[in-house]
Amino acid sequence: MTGKILVLTAIDDELDTARAPEGVEVIYSGVGKVNAASAATLSLGVLRPSLVINYGTAGKINEQMRGLVEATMSCSAT
Repeated sequence: MTGKILVLTAIDDELDTARAPEGVEVIYSGVGKVNAASAATLSLGVLRPSLVINYGTAGKINEQMRGLVEATMSCSAT
């Protein structure tokens, strides 16, 4: 592990790399589960980060929600 923090996000509109502090690597994966999985796999192998943050993947399902929403549960279909 490198001690680096890796932030994965789909598109550049979600997170500006210029605002990332030193030691944080932002990777744009593209939209979709396959793109996210491919980018995560490649990034983990190359960067070997100590922490991975997956940012902005839930989408907006409720028009009343604004800002940052913490996900407390996840579900994956296989």
